[in-house]
Formats: sequence, structure tokens, C-alpha cells
Amino acid sequence: MPKQHSIHTLIQQHTNTTVPNLAQKIAALRQLNELWRKYIDIKLAQHTQVANWRNNCLVIEIDSASWATHIRYLLPELLIKLKTEKELAELKYIEWYIQPISTSNKIKSREPQPLSAENCLLLKEAAEHITHEKLKKALVGLAKHSKDE
Repeated sequence: MPKQHSIHTLIQQHTNTTVPNLAQKIAALRQLNELWRKYIDIKLAQHTQVANWRNNCLVIEIDSASWATHIRYLLPELLIKLKTEKELAELKYIEWYIQPISTSNKIKSREPQPLSAENCLLLKEAAEHITHEKLKKALVGLAKHSKDE
């Protein structure tokens, strides 16, 4: 059985290495984010942030595909401008990825939504005139999802 450590012991063991490294990484990302926002308009700044810096590559997180398209057109100009900053003088390229902002942590239900009685009747009527058996069976099955039943 592995030896149990108190949280205090674990923090003290990692204070000399992990915690300062993490704090440095956070500070560096904040600084890069400030530089990034210096060269983009305020609307774009609301939809992007610096996610990482690795191998002379600035990684940008974007919250939607439409903003990613907008960024794609700006990248050549942004690359030139950002390289003028001493912190980004070694910048070779900019990558981006889409990370939608979660509006809810709830898992959405995939339960079938009930149909109105009128829609159920229409499905049943349509099924009566269908010769394809699988489609007919599927329409009849859908017609059973009435909110009135």
C-alpha cells in the first residue's frame, strides 16, 4: 500500500520545483496575452486568448469558427507585428485552435421530444401511403411520441 502523505507535506515537497514553475508559466502567459491584445481589436480580444508558447510558436485559443476565420486573415500581419516585441522576437508561427466557451456544465438530454397530436396524426397519415416498409415502420414509431399520450 502506498505511503499516505498530508497535503502540507506534498506542498512542501513540490514548493521548490512545481509551484514556482507553474507560477512562472502563468505569469508568462499573462504577459503574452497582454502583448497579443495590444495588436488585435477589442472585439477579437473578447474571443481569443494565448493558450501556450512552445517551440517559438504562439498558440491561440479561439471560441468559435467564425473568429478563427477572421484570425486566419490577420495572421501574416500579426506575426510581423508581434515579432517586433522583444519577448516574441523568436516567434516563427502562430497556431490556433477552437475551444467553445461552455455555457453550461450540464449534459444535454438526448431524450426524444414529444410531438403534438397534430404532428403525430400527420406522421401516421404519411405512413399509410409509404410502400417502403422500414420507412413506414419508422414513421409509425415517431408518431408514438405524442406529448398528449
